[in-house]
Amino acid sequence: MFETIKFNESDVIYKQGLIQEGLFIVKTGSVSLSKEGSLVYKQVREGGYLELERTLNQLPAEFDAKCNEKTEILYVPLQYLDVFVASNPLKTIEMLSLLTEELEVINDKLLNQNQADQFYSVKKEVKILKKETHVEIKAERSYHKILPTEHYKYLFDKDVTCPVCEIKFKMNQIRFSQLEIDHVTKDFRHIYKDIDDLWYQLWRCPHCHYTNFGSEFFKINNLVRNELKISLPRHKMNHDLMLVKNNIQQVFADIYQMNVILDMVTKSSFVKARLWQSYAWLLEDVNDFETAKQAREILLNYLEDAWYNSTSTLDPDDEIKLSLKLAMLSFEFGNIKNARNYILQGVRVKTNNKSLKQRAQDLMYEIKNAH
Repeated sequence: MFETIKFNESDVIYKQGLIQEGLFIVKTGSVSLSKEGSLVYKQVREGGYLELERTLNQLPAEFDAKCNEKTEILYVPLQYLDVFVASNPLKTIEMLSLLTEELEVINDKLLNQNQADQFYSVKKEVKILKKETHVEIKAERSYHKILPTEHYKYLFDKDVTCPVCEIKFKMNQIRFSQLEIDHVTKDFRHIYKDIDDLWYQLWRCPHCHYTNFGSEFFKINNLVRNELKISLPRHKMNHDLMLVKNNIQQVFADIYQMNVILDMVTKSSFVKARLWQSYAWLLEDVNDFETAKQAREILLNYLEDAWYNSTSTLDPDDEIKLSLKLAMLSFEFGNIKNARNYILQGVRVKTNNKSLKQRAQDLMYEIKNAH
C-alpha cells in the first residue's frame, strides 16, 4: 500500500510538468527542487513533502526533483491517502499546517495587489528585548511582501559543506557582475534594480540550521563548532529550505535564526552590527518604521562597541563611513554631543574620495546647526 523507494545521489524522482499519482515524503536524505536549468529553488530534507499542494490538487509538478545524496522516499498513492491519514494523525496535522502556509502565500499575493503599503498586521507585535548578554527578537508579526519573480535570473547555486554538521547542500548566490545599481542611500545601502542583496546574504544549513553571512560562514573555530554540534538553538524548525525566496518573511526568518545564535558564532561587533543594520533596512522595506527605529538603537550600540573596542584596521573610506553612521544614529537618538564628536573625527580622516568627504562636511554642517 505504502512503498519505501531508495534512490542514489543525483537520481531524478520526477520531472517538471508531470502529474503525480501519490505523495512523496522524504524519510532519509534530502531532495533538491529545481527548474530553469540547474537553479535550485528549494531543498527538502527528512520529514518533508515534495510539492504537497500541487500533488493533492493534481496539478503538474512545478519542479524537477533530484536527490542530493542517498535518499529514501515514502510513496503514498492518493487512492490510499485516507488510510495514511487515519494511521498517521501527526502527519495529518503537519500536512494541514503546510497547506495553510500555501494558502497564506496566495493571500499574500492578493494582499500585495490590493494593499500596496500594508505588509503586516498591526495587531501582532515584534518585541526587541535587551537581555544582560544578548538581544532577543520576539516576532509574532509576519510580513507579507512578495519578492519580484524574475529575480532568480541573477542567481547561481553553489555547493556548500556545513562546517557544523558537515552535510553538503546547495546555496544560491547573487551574480553581482550582472547587477545595476539604482542608487545608494545616505546610510550607504546599495539599492539594485530587480533584486536586493539582503535577501541572499545569509546562508542557512537546511539540516542543523547553522546560519551566518556567506562571507563568515566558514569562519568558526573548533570550540564554537563543537558547541554548536551539541546544542544549536533554532528560531523555527522546517523540513525544507527556500533557496529562491518568494516572500520577504523568508528573509526575516534567516535574520531571526542568526540572531538566536549570534553570540555563539561571533564576537565581532562589526558582524553583529551588520546583522542589525540589515534587519533595520528590511523593516523599512515593509514600512515597519517603529520596529526599524528600535533595531537602529541596537545597531548604534554595536557600532559604538566596534568604534571604541575593535582591534580591526579600517581603510580611510570605511572609517569615514563608520563615523558618519555613528553621527547619524547619535543625532537621531538625540545625542548631539556624540554626533558632533563622531563627525569631527570623520572629517579629519585623510581620503581621496571627494564625494565621501563632501557628505561628511554636509552632515557636520547639519549637526552643527541643530538645536
